[in-house]
Amino acid sequence: RQELIKIKAFVSYFIFHKSPLPDEVSLGKNGWLFFHQKELAVYGGKHTLTDFRINGLVNILRNRTLHYRAKGIHFYVAYAPMKPEVYPEFLPTRFSRAPGGTVTDKIVRAIKADTVIPFIDLKEVLIAAKSKERLYYKTDNHWNWQGSWTAYQALMKRIAKDVPRVRPLTTADFYFGEIEESNGNLATMVGLYGMLSETVDYPVFYYQR
Repeated sequence: RQELIKIKAFVSYFIFHKSPLPDEVSLGKNGWLFFHQKELAVYGGKHTLTDFRINGLVNILRNRTLHYRAKGIHFYVAYAPMKPEVYPEFLPTRFSRAPGGTVTDKIVRAIKADTVIPFIDLKEVLIAAKSKERLYYKTDNHWNWQGSWTAYQALMKRIAKDVPRVRPLTTADFYFGEIEESNGNLATMVGLYGMLSETVDYPVFYYQR
């Protein structure tokens, strides 16, 4: 059975240039895969929340911020943006962004309107950095090491303002090497495990005694 699944996936992708499971994973441009089942539903506006539920979420975050602040603890809120938000240019042409904004847009706007919650906008940082390095996997829906490094810098820059004794990592602590990976979760979902590979940067830390 597993061999038949692999054969079907191989034929669909490499011969017909289609996703083996189009209801779960969409084949974008230049070999980019996207999580159709969940992320594209949010991106296209099919999944959303009422204003009541969004306001409820913001109130929870606000109360949590005040709760920790009373205990002398810094509390921050940040959202990891979906792959389609950072790389919409590689989406299939049939997909379009929700005209009124995604549910995440609405949540972020509500959080930013609150003057208490410390919000760190990772989407803006990642979009600004993507011209320098690829920040997400092509065959996986997560950000890669470069993406996580970019997000880490933004997070630590904000935190260091409040806690000066914090020492964030710098490029003096490590360098990026390269490795070939062929186990992206989206490729695996559609039966293409081991068939699609991509070069990925990964951090190599300098030895310190």
